[in-house]
Amino acid sequence: MKIKYDRRLKVVGLGVSPWPRIGPERWFDEYKIASFYNWDMSTGTVPEVISLKGRRPKNLLHLNTQSLLRSRAFQSLLVSSLNSYKILTYKPINFDTPKLLRDSNLHLMQAQSSISLENKAVFRRKFDKVLPFPRFEIYKLSSMPNLSRILNGLGPIVLQHETLSGSKGTFIVRSYQEFQRAIKILQSKNIKREVIVSEYIENAREIGVQCCATRHGIFVSYPHKQLVKTRELLNPTNILRDKFCGAEISYDNHDRRLYGEMSRHCKLIGQELLRSGYRGVFGVDFLLSESGQIFVLETNQRLTGTTPLLTMLHREGQDIPFYLLHILETGNFEYEIEDTTVNPVPPQGAMLVLHSKNTNTSSVVKNIKSGLYSEEPLSFLSPGYTMGSEDKVLLQSYTPAGANVLPSGKLAIVFFKSKVLNDRDELVPEVKKIIKGIYNKIELKTIA
Repeated sequence: MKIKYDRRLKVVGLGVSPWPRIGPERWFDEYKIASFYNWDMSTGTVPEVISLKGRRPKNLLHLNTQSLLRSRAFQSLLVSSLNSYKILTYKPINFDTPKLLRDSNLHLMQAQSSISLENKAVFRRKFDKVLPFPRFEIYKLSSMPNLSRILNGLGPIVLQHETLSGSKGTFIVRSYQEFQRAIKILQSKNIKREVIVSEYIENAREIGVQCCATRHGIFVSYPHKQLVKTRELLNPTNILRDKFCGAEISYDNHDRRLYGEMSRHCKLIGQELLRSGYRGVFGVDFLLSESGQIFVLETNQRLTGTTPLLTMLHREGQDIPFYLLHILETGNFEYEIEDTTVNPVPPQGAMLVLHSKNTNTSSVVKNIKSGLYSEEPLSFLSPGYTMGSEDKVLLQSYTPAGANVLPSGKLAIVFFKSKVLNDRDELVPEVKKIIKGIYNKIELKTIA
């Protein structure tokens, strides 16, 4: 795909760490990053970072993009350093633009929508008659029926809170004890509203598809395998925490035969998003049963966890530039698509997210250095932020030494230009060895 646009557009990506905002510099000559942490490496080719350098203002209670934008110190940093820039956030902010930013010449790039299909209950009700969901019922959390009534109709179930993302509010329930535990956990967090109770599809595989709703139509990516609750990458006992562990794209992925069916479902969702006013990236999660049946699970109308992988593997002129399209749409910039041709054979690669396995908040005493590494043995080669050859991996240190990390908080992200999963969707032995080597180079100290 080839797109005509102005490379001189001023865009700044916001984040706690600069690493997740890497990518747009390939399309915008003046792209910058504004973050809480600075780079942990020195190389003249990385985008400029405007940061608080880890200095935490007193009123910054929670460390995320939303709280950064609420911080007066961070607002002042943006206003003083980024003249006439448009601000890109991972998710739309859920509060009014702060007055200091509103009175400046900075502008938040917000994808407006009259409906939130990220709400699982809203999504299921909206598409119940047109998309293939697993059998489901929706209940108020405050008035759940007894388990026997549910199990008699569905057997083992999946219980999902309507708004929690990243698999944080998802529980597989096979017994009364597991049911009681799931409800107790949700109620203990004062999480109200509704839960979706679905049929559990035994031995199903999770597949993701990234899409973009644009003024020129809806574009759909290659299917990718999703890693969720991967034991080598997190501690499964950390409840109500992010469980997304990465993704793999492969040119011999057998899920490609189902691309036509998944693409039709994605375009139905995309058309509804366009009618609601939303333009930009959205993701759709599927389940593939052992018999080959496709089920739709949920959608996320924002940049997704797989956006960095698709951007890292992007082949100019051959693939759909999702990150670029998202920026052009949310910024309401002018552009033309000169060629919609896409290479039908996807690139190959994977991204793995290493989470803290501690069950308490910890201080990062030492984290692994960002850059390119050899695979065998795991050894630092050079600073860098783009991928090398197939025998090298790219490591991104997400939470630097001296910072605190919550249970299941992100510690590092590693990119491969090769497959990491076997036919059973398990990490292959050589990748497990690399992951173990990375964890061995990270030192945490429990503080709470």
